[in-house]
Amino acid sequence: MKRPLGLRQYKTLVFDCDGVVLNSNKVKTEAFYKAALPYGEQAAQALVDYHTANGGVSRYKKFSYFLEELAPVHAPDIVGARRGHVRDQKREQTDGQTDGQTGHVRRTSDASEKIAAYGVKEAPLNTMKPLSLEHLLAAYADAALQGLLTCEIAPGLRELRRQTPESRWLIVSGGDQTELRKVFEQRRLTGLFDGGIYGSPDTKDEILARELHTGNIRHPALFLGDSKYDHQAATAGGLDFIFLYGWTEVKSWEEWVCLHEINGVSGVRELLGRDRFICAKHRIPNDRL
Repeated sequence: MKRPLGLRQYKTLVFDCDGVVLNSNKVKTEAFYKAALPYGEQAAQALVDYHTANGGVSRYKKFSYFLEELAPVHAPDIVGARRGHVRDQKREQTDGQTDGQTGHVRRTSDASEKIAAYGVKEAPLNTMKPLSLEHLLAAYADAALQGLLTCEIAPGLRELRRQTPESRWLIVSGGDQTELRKVFEQRRLTGLFDGGIYGSPDTKDEILARELHTGNIRHPALFLGDSKYDHQAATAGGLDFIFLYGWTEVKSWEEWVCLHEINGVSGVRELLGRDRFICAKHRIPNDRL
């Protein structure tokens, strides 16, 4: 196991947001469920399962996967209604002809009966709840915002900033970048992160590669994350990594940490005062092995 340097020796500290700086993993999980609920409880739970298994991946990719892979399996009736409605709208727009007697446009099909059969209220394509990626993203953002503005901030965060005055701090998150910056501004956290606050639609790999290339991330650098993807992205970028397990949603994280010999601490507060060495590998009780 590679032992990280003392905190003050790092020129850059990179933080994930959810589960590291903010206790917001459950907020996001509930928001995914609520956003997908128009497709039914089974489909919504399938999205939650996919979300928790892929922590740190952007909402854009998760909802795209939901529409392409999960919804057709778990909500085929609603997906079929949507597709039928889309076809009918396009046909009406392209094939409608003016009736010579009434002057009205004749419709070649009527989508309303198909939509009603699945309990979906007929509406314009861009206003139907179970239809578009854009709608799912908007519903998710609405559901998550209040929780992001009120959830717990990591104890010890501001003290850690005082202990590392020479280090550059960045947020590199799977959360939406515009949303992140608004939340951090409202919660008066922006000033802590002098290296910037970055998020999706760019992936963490893309953000790290870009900021390394521009020199914004300077080595030695440390990534503080709570997901397997965080570890993967940090390793690919040549950053040291610490796993924060106090708020993680990684299942069986103890075994994963042990298997890969990853350094772990419960949260930001546990990093305070660790000038010489941050932590040893998390020790798993024998009855958990």
